[in-house]
Amino acid sequence: MIKNVVFDMGGVLIDFNPDLFLLREGITDKSERERLRNIIFTRAEWCFLDWGDKSEDEYLSEYVLPNLDKKYHLLANKLVKHWDEPIVPIAGMAEVVRWCHEKGLDIYLLSNASSRLHEYFSRIPSSEYFLDKVVSGDIHLVKPQREIYQYLLKKFSLSAEETIFIDDNMLNVASAMRQGIHAFLFRGDVKALSVYLEKEIEK
Repeated sequence: MIKNVVFDMGGVLIDFNPDLFLLREGITDKSERERLRNIIFTRAEWCFLDWGDKSEDEYLSEYVLPNLDKKYHLLANKLVKHWDEPIVPIAGMAEVVRWCHEKGLDIYLLSNASSRLHEYFSRIPSSEYFLDKVVSGDIHLVKPQREIYQYLLKKFSLSAEETIFIDDNMLNVASAMRQGIHAFLFRGDVKALSVYLEKEIEK
């Protein structure tokens, strides 16, 4: 019997899209946008934020700003520290979370993100239904490490076979399943997710 649902954040609850962030800052030239995206968002060192090994200021000063012209420094600071202003929800997901709550399921978050998530999480629609969260930057573990799933289960006293995990990354989903957790690979199809959840909780 399913009692718990664990959601990922970026790509599931909200849209974390560097191109979107750059476009709304007026970077319309495709080549310029690609260069900035690669320097600011998609470089390997971004993982230090998820690991909790670097603050946003350290990440910027050590890896981003030295590789950018000074005219982009204010922009880079804004994109790293305030990409969540405004938050862009995935359409229909707030309703899915609310539906889970109405069905009596306990709802949790498991996200690869810096500890700054705690500052903006309340602005995500339906965040009020989450009982608690595990944020990678708080504990220096990241998905798809098996240890982060074990930490989640132990911290909240969850049974793996009573828990569903929803993520948009196949490696994360596969790792959760190896821990005995039910898991769903979310590809943006809210209807498919809803059908899956209805089926699973009725078993």
